[in-house]
Amino acid sequence: MKMASVFGSEGRKEEYTQEFAVEQKQTIQTGIAGFDDALGQGLPVGNLYLVSGQLGSSASLFVQQILYNNIISKQKVAYYTSTVPSQDIIQDMKFSNMDIQKFVDDGTWVFGRAVPSDKVEIVNAMPENPLEQKIDLGDTLANLMNHLNETISDGRNTVIHLGDLIRSYPISEIQNTILYIESFARKYGGVHFIILTEDVHEKVDIMGIKDSADSVFEFTANIREETIENILTIQKVRDMAPRKRIIRLSQRKSGLSTETIRRIS
Repeated sequence: MKMASVFGSEGRKEEYTQEFAVEQKQTIQTGIAGFDDALGQGLPVGNLYLVSGQLGSSASLFVQQILYNNIISKQKVAYYTSTVPSQDIIQDMKFSNMDIQKFVDDGTWVFGRAVPSDKVEIVNAMPENPLEQKIDLGDTLANLMNHLNETISDGRNTVIHLGDLIRSYPISEIQNTILYIESFARKYGGVHFIILTEDVHEKVDIMGIKDSADSVFEFTANIREETIENILTIQKVRDMAPRKRIIRLSQRKSGLSTETIRRIS
């Protein structure tokens, strides 16, 4: 689907393509104990990272922990959700010792509520949150793309949960959305994430989405006594040859850490 409203014209899109052709080499630190050493360096900026995982894995926590490290390092964050209230995300992060409330209050961490047309009644039945920026999507994802363009150009690192969008829009439009976000990332920099739960979507759709993303991290999980052991497989990362392709991460109350790093809960 063509979403000309994002760029205004084909000429502008061609100019845009030329602008983000320069290679990005800068990296950011993840804040996950031992992870950057296992990877070989921090995460390259200017990338969109697809983080997928089965139900029960720590894919969301992985992204949240990286963004929390961003925010305490004086960066800005925009977190896009759909049917999950932002207050639930704040509480979940606080449980893992990541209290973002003061950053939400001062506007350095913002929430966007992207509402598909078939989810309007569900979202409207929830309590209103003045801290959320509501984005009515309508029949296409053009409004989301315009909002992301403004957000990323403002220097914010971003994350989007794809689940409700996949259920509400054609897979071709989801893939186009990924390509547009990648173009924003190339131009403005930063690190950007999309989160996907694999178990609840068709495998052919998941493979199509992974093919569109320039960086793909896959989580599987095993429960071991009081911890959740996550196996992170790095399928591809733009602008990087990872030192390790498989990294084991343990989840405790204090958050994620590589298995070679012992943390006090």
